[in-house]
Amino acid sequence: MNVSCIPFLSYTHSYESLGPFPHRVGKLKNLIKDSKETSVLLLYGGKNISAFSSTKIDRLSFPLLDSTSSRLTHSYTGLKGEVTVGRIEKVRRELSFEILNLIRKKTMQMPGKENILQQEHIQSYN
Repeated sequence: MNVSCIPFLSYTHSYESLGPFPHRVGKLKNLIKDSKETSVLLLYGGKNISAFSSTKIDRLSFPLLDSTSSRLTHSYTGLKGEVTVGRIEKVRRELSFEILNLIRKKTMQMPGKENILQQEHIQSYN
């Protein structure tokens, strides 16, 4: 598992991402492929929004999952939209946090105020 302050799958835009560093994106993809892992989940926080993303990478038998979590204290409500490769559902601008269940399947949940579930993504693995 990787935890970072820089989004990986959001590299298609140039702010708060690896967009300006395409060689780093390629290097990380190759590292994941060469690792022979059977599942990988990339986590990052502090972006003031919450979102789940997924992408397929050549020679990888599973989708690469990416989870962004906003801060618990505030979020960026002025965001009009964000185009990102593999976005699952939509970017959430409300305050939220994430719950991850990582046994046999990856369950990513995004509750917000009063523990109301904003979105959920489940990915199963063999």
